[in-house]
Amino acid sequence: GGYDGGGGGGFDQGSSQQSAQKPRRNYDEQTLTPITIHMALEGHPDESGDGSIILQDGRKLSSVVVVGSVRSFINNSTNVSYDIEDGTGLLTVKQWANDNDCSAILEMREQTCVDSIYIKVVGQIKDFEGHRSLMANSVRTLSTGNELTHHFLSVIHSGNKYKTADSIVPPVNMMTKDGVGFGAAIGDVGLNSGTGNPQQDRALAIIRDIGNREEAGCHISQIVEAMGGIPESDVRQIVTELSDNGEIYSTTTEEHFQVAG
Repeated sequence: GGYDGGGGGGFDQGSSQQSAQKPRRNYDEQTLTPITIHMALEGHPDESGDGSIILQDGRKLSSVVVVGSVRSFINNSTNVSYDIEDGTGLLTVKQWANDNDCSAILEMREQTCVDSIYIKVVGQIKDFEGHRSLMANSVRTLSTGNELTHHFLSVIHSGNKYKTADSIVPPVNMMTKDGVGFGAAIGDVGLNSGTGNPQQDRALAIIRDIGNREEAGCHISQIVEAMGGIPESDVRQIVTELSDNGEIYSTTTEEHFQVAG
């Protein structure tokens, strides 16, 4: 059996002007969710017909993280297809090749094409005529065995976090007085679109900015430099918290990051 749950932090990439023009995406559409393969297989297709999956508790999956062992693979010129297994089920993963892929990504792809090796996949679960597959944005090998344990703990943690979300007291700046929400003015300028932690929001903005320009993502050293004045140990803790909350994910190495979503 698999673990029920998923969750993590969300964010809004739009500016205040964009926010006024279109509604913000809902919670599930902004979330990088750690899941087991069983959870993906037991979910049902979204009635909208867009190929996305709804978990059994009703949440729509957007980007997901899956960790599993490679049972077989086919390395084509245009894509790599893997069959991976995590102890809860078997799933096909496909990652399309890009002519503009940098050498680090090409090298990482070669490292993942090994039978029985564990890989970490970030992508979207799709359903096509009843067949489930994972369209990968990022595939890499695990750096340590602890990553496997961490993933399954994250599945449990994010599930519990989602289940208790409704009981969490809202932040002070979103409380209301006499029927008027103090958060209204803040929302107008888009300040409520981050994590609620100024240092995390700053790091998130740096990772997003550099990640938009560099395919391999933003390196931890670039974050430390841009955060100027904050000790590296503190920056690493901030990045770890962002990763644990599903705001960012590692790419070519454990020290390169992209913003989720």
